[in-house]
Amino acid sequence: MCHTCATGYFISSNSCLQCLATNCQLCSAQDVCQTCVSGYSLVSGSCVQCNVADCQLCNAANVCQTCFSGYSLVSGTCVQCSVANCQSCSTTNVCQTCAPAFSLVSGACISCSVSNCQTCNTANVCQTCVSGYSLVNGNCF
Repeated sequence: MCHTCATGYFISSNSCLQCLATNCQLCSAQDVCQTCVSGYSLVSGSCVQCNVADCQLCNAANVCQTCFSGYSLVSGTCVQCSVANCQSCSTTNVCQTCAPAFSLVSGACISCSVSNCQTCNTANVCQTCVSGYSLVNGNCF
């Protein structure tokens, strides 16, 4: 009586049967994969190769879902995002979303030194104040 099968096999009626799904590490049925081998992504029970550069996980053949650290997902591909204090880029090294406490100015993330400011349009000119404060000539009061 089988309780655990080797890689490439699955349990059926208390015996281990070979998995027929290609590039599959763990099957739930003869041709239905649960976990793919490295370099492949699970899509509808099958393993598809992900040939998108810098992609960690594809949701279809050559359509990225998750990029490796330092890269941002843009239309199913991964673009390098090495802008300081940036959370995601819209194109290679052009920031789209900055980390908290930083403001987006011309694709870069700047630190805002104005007290009680939510977003700056330059390092020392506030554009939007935090709740409870009013914007007067680039400062929050």
